[in-house]
Amino acid sequence: MKDILRELLKEITINEEVNVKKLFNEYPSGKDHYDLVIPTFKVIVECHGTQHKTKTSFGEKDPGKVSLNYTTQKYRDKRKREVAEANNWLYLTIWYDALPKKEEDATAYVKSKLIGLFKT
Repeated sequence: MKDILRELLKEITINEEVNVKKLFNEYPSGKDHYDLVIPTFKVIVECHGTQHKTKTSFGEKDPGKVSLNYTTQKYRDKRKREVAEANNWLYLTIWYDALPKKEEDATAYVKSKLIGLFKT
C-alpha cells in the first residue's frame, strides 16, 4: 500500500505508523497509531485487515477475549477517525478485501479513493 501511495504522490512526504496523540494532543491514548499520514494534504490513510471487520482469533482460544479484542478494535477505529475529522483531516480507510491483487489495478483503486476524498 505505501509503495502505491509513494508512486502516486512522488515527492510528497508520507509518514508511517504515526502516533495519534503526537498528531492530536487531545487524543487520550499514547499507544494508538495511524498507518499512513500525508501532512501536506492533511490526509490519514488506514489500511484495515480482517480484525477490523470480523471477530478474528489470531490464535486466541478464549471466545470472550476474541470478542473483547474485536470490540476494542472497533472503538479504537472510531476514536481515531473522530479525532482526525474533528481536526479537519481527511480520513481514508482501505479495506484488505477491496484492494485489487494486480498492482496497476490497486494503484488505480487507491488513486480513485484519494481523489474522492477531495471531492466531498
